[in-house]
Amino acid sequence: MSRRDPSQAPSLWGVPSTPDTPDAPAPAQVSDRARVSEAVSGPCPETPPRSEPEQAPPPSTEVVAIDDAPVKVGPGLGERLGRWAKESFVPPEIWSTDRPSLSKQLAYAREGAWGPKKGWHRTAAQVAFWGVSFPTSAAAYAIEWIGERPSRWVVALILLSLLYQLPYVPQAVGVLIRIPAWPITATWSLLGLAAS
Repeated sequence: MSRRDPSQAPSLWGVPSTPDTPDAPAPAQVSDRARVSEAVSGPCPETPPRSEPEQAPPPSTEVVAIDDAPVKVGPGLGERLGRWAKESFVPPEIWSTDRPSLSKQLAYAREGAWGPKKGWHRTAAQVAFWGVSFPTSAAAYAIEWIGERPSRWVVALILLSLLYQLPYVPQAVGVLIRIPAWPITATWSLLGLAAS
């Protein structure tokens, strides 16, 4: 194991910079500017060098390097779980952002950057799309489309009230409502069985 001098360790707070020179130019740029200014107005008077502020010595900790390889540190478990929870459970911004189309949802299930490119994960994602996302999204988008304009929902209410007068239509509508809602009703039934 090799030990390094703690004063040679990189700063935890980034590269120190002096407050009065926020954008100090590179040395090559300084020499080009000096040559241009000398050609136009003669040589510049020398400015006294600025003294760098003295930094406090670092605390007496030892930095131990193993094989002199840099260590890559990623986000911790709590940060990853927090990011996942935020992405999974924070409702969408529906006021100013459109929801993805069904083709984008299918492309996300097939090729999204959420997991491995091949294997059972992709198959499960596509089954979930066709079994859950497609029927519920299609039904929700249809309801949203009807609710966008008063003329549409008035016509839809009139048509539904007329269709309910025909035989077997209420049963067919009940089945059509249950198809996109099956994930919710199945989950509710499973929770009821688990509680028993």
